Amino acid sequence: MSCSNFVIHIYSNPSIKYESSVSFKAQINPFQFRSNSATPFSIAYSTPHDARIHCGIRELRERINTVKNTQKITEAMKLVAAAKVRRAQEAVISGRPFAEALVEMLCNINEQLQSEDIDVPLTDIRIVRKVALVVITGDRGLCGGFHNAVIRKAESRIAELRDLGLDYVVISVGKKGNVFFFKEAQYNS
Repeated sequence: MSCSNFVIHIYSNPSIKYESSVSFKAQINPFQFRSNSATPFSIAYSTPHDARIHCGIRELRERINTVKNTQKITEAMKLVAAAKVRRAQEAVISGRPFAEALVEMLCNINEQLQSEDIDVPLTDIRIVRKVALVVITGDRGLCGGFHNAVIRKAESRIAELRDLGLDYVVISVGKKGNVFFFKEAQYNS
């Protein structure tokens, strides 16, 4: 079943009203059932007072049920997405104390190694010459502007690194980022 929502008003002279015999109105009824004929839609010539519905009650009910089912599926998808975001936020919040303890422990180890007379190359303070930029994107496009925001942020960071005169390497994780940076590398080379 297919319904069209298209109305055409054609008048031979704009000053003559639609009741005139010179003008006519072509109307495609939004509830009209499309047949398997060669024409893409049926045109019903009528006056504005004539409102005919050419599709049966069964087709209307099927259309209404289809729209309701689509709304239910969309609502369920929104609920699932909200639950996933909530779980991810809880995981980040619960992992925060661990990350803070890890940073504190590494700072303490670094301070102890700096104060003692031990030669450990990892604790030496060096001049930064090259930066690795890890860009993590998704594989599909169903997450709003996430990919665009991540890529935009990566591009701004790359511009900052260029201004500072530093070399950089982009490590892209995810299909969307891979495609973008591959095309950019081809464009720039």
